[in-house]
Amino acid sequence: MKQLLLVFGIIPFFSLAQQNPQLQWGTSGGSADGGQISLTERVAEMDTDAEGNVYLFSPVFRNNIKFGEAAPGDGHDALHTDILFGSLNCNGEHRWSKIIGGTAGDQAKTLRVSKQGKVYLTGMVNRNGYAVDFGNDLQLPAAGFQTLFLSQYETNGTMNWTKMIQSDTVSGWSYSRTAIIDMDLDEQGNVYLFSLFPPGSKLAESNIKIPDGSGENKIYVLQYNTAGVLQQVQQLDINFSGNDQAFIVYGMHFRRHPLTGNYYVNGSLVPPQTGVGNDVLYLGNQLVSSKMYVGCFSQSGQYLWHKQSDLSGVMNNTMTQSPVDIDEDGNLYFFGQGSLGDSFNGFIFENPLGLNFTNVANFIMKMDASGNRLWAKSGYSMPVNFTQTGTVNHNKVAIGGYFATEMHWDNESISSTGQDGWFAILNKNTGTLEKLGRVEGTGFYDGITAMRFYKKDLFLGGYFANELLIGNQTINNLGGSSDFFVAKYGYDCDCPLPTASFTQQTTAQQVAFTNLSDASVLSQEWDFGDGQTGTGIHPVHHYAANGTYTVCLETTNNCGTDTTCKTVTIGPLSATDWNSIFPNIKVYPNPVKDTFYMDNASPGMVISCYTLTGQKIMQHTLSSGQYRWDTSGLASGVYIINLQHTDGSSAQQKLLKL
Repeated sequence: MKQLLLVFGIIPFFSLAQQNPQLQWGTSGGSADGGQISLTERVAEMDTDAEGNVYLFSPVFRNNIKFGEAAPGDGHDALHTDILFGSLNCNGEHRWSKIIGGTAGDQAKTLRVSKQGKVYLTGMVNRNGYAVDFGNDLQLPAAGFQTLFLSQYETNGTMNWTKMIQSDTVSGWSYSRTAIIDMDLDEQGNVYLFSLFPPGSKLAESNIKIPDGSGENKIYVLQYNTAGVLQQVQQLDINFSGNDQAFIVYGMHFRRHPLTGNYYVNGSLVPPQTGVGNDVLYLGNQLVSSKMYVGCFSQSGQYLWHKQSDLSGVMNNTMTQSPVDIDEDGNLYFFGQGSLGDSFNGFIFENPLGLNFTNVANFIMKMDASGNRLWAKSGYSMPVNFTQTGTVNHNKVAIGGYFATEMHWDNESISSTGQDGWFAILNKNTGTLEKLGRVEGTGFYDGITAMRFYKKDLFLGGYFANELLIGNQTINNLGGSSDFFVAKYGYDCDCPLPTASFTQQTTAQQVAFTNLSDASVLSQEWDFGDGQTGTGIHPVHHYAANGTYTVCLETTNNCGTDTTCKTVTIGPLSATDWNSIFPNIKVYPNPVKDTFYMDNASPGMVISCYTLTGQKIMQHTLSSGQYRWDTSGLASGVYIINLQHTDGSSAQQKLLKL
């Protein structure tokens, strides 16, 4: 059912030819040097901006460095890496690139693009006796052990500023115990550095320092504003073994929830309970006793909850190498792998190819903000497969890595005579597989290590050793152990598909929908989830019965269609008489400024918080009769608290956040 637009009584027909997504192009980069194979040239991280440009970095060695057809300059040492940092447009054309580094070896750590159009890069440069060049933008003189940096660029590659993180008096002992582990941005473009520091460490250009204390190194979140000025330092309630801290820390990933401000930390380790390791990690006072975990912390660093893989699996072969990603509704997407019989958060991995350490199940798990599993899907393979990366957009979620021999997901399969990159794209609402794809190479050393959506296009980054075959292209290696590559799977940049988007405002049984789809849309079709449909731009729909409905908007332009879906709750958002249903359960304070408390509840009850438009921003299953929620990151306004008993009864109460 498509709407035809009427203008002055004339029906304008347009040619609608839905494009089929495909691998459209690929480009490569790197140096002619081999270096050390453990420092292979590969896309380590990437991100996209609002115009469909892609930004990335890769370690590179010294000689004959190329990025596509561009030659950004030579590096500094053939056995140690510099940083190639650059950008391509949607068609894979080189926009700009630069080499960052000095003589002793340097590495970037994270890259993010803000909604305000600023590009942030973090990493470590070795200045102990060596000057360091940031392309032609800046040269830092030799300066001892001050190594960690945060840089901000415009999308055209112009550097705005670079800030060193440590004090210029940092000692060699302290330097060896500090690290930027990960980074995230908030909606306003503020920067959150997930970092390791010894207690009492001094920070550059600030009177703020790491809190004093004793014992082992600690995990902190350093918050900087868009001008690069340090605003605050927050310690997270994380402790670990000092002997194995490097392995534990560098296996960690970090994301900040855009709606609640909570922090998510996930990673892999090998604890003593597995029988083969000695990594000791505590989230709060909870020991992580298995190989794969995700934990949640409040803005004040308080431990809230964690999930970990089940130790009872026969193989206990779980791993995650990518941060969780978070969609516009606040749901989490967790990416990883395990062997037959392993499980995570109640999901048991299956592999019909049999019980073997190398037979892997690769999975995506969708969770709400409190870690409750919404769905989980997996593929399987033999004999080698690793999940390296994952990402989500407004209606799809993707996962990727590398495999050898064969891989299966639902009814699709791919095969390889060597080691190739693989990716899978699923519907984010249902977990239905839409594509299982392969990036084919002629060598044995090829794989996908990074990916990022731009609307419905999926940019892929990775490494290859010999030749890479993308569509009709053959991309040749420049030399050495590997080069990096970027490819795009998706649609024609010159005929972009529409992007479907909407919000809703609920009043009793009536919902007003606001269509936020882009201006190219020619028609729209609504499915309200109750058997009714519509074609209005901003419809108002009346629901006859209470319940939760899945509302979908399909938009169409000259290039094709796009669909997005959200849930709408009718009924629970009216504040029923809490005291008559749960007379002994107390919630306070109300209004709340920082911490919200609930007493006298029962284990197994589920507490949720909704905006007045029906968007769920928090849900938690109680493990005891008391509950505490840090609301300091919640925007001021009125919310609805919903509490559901295990017997099915529920009650609601309005909550005023100051």
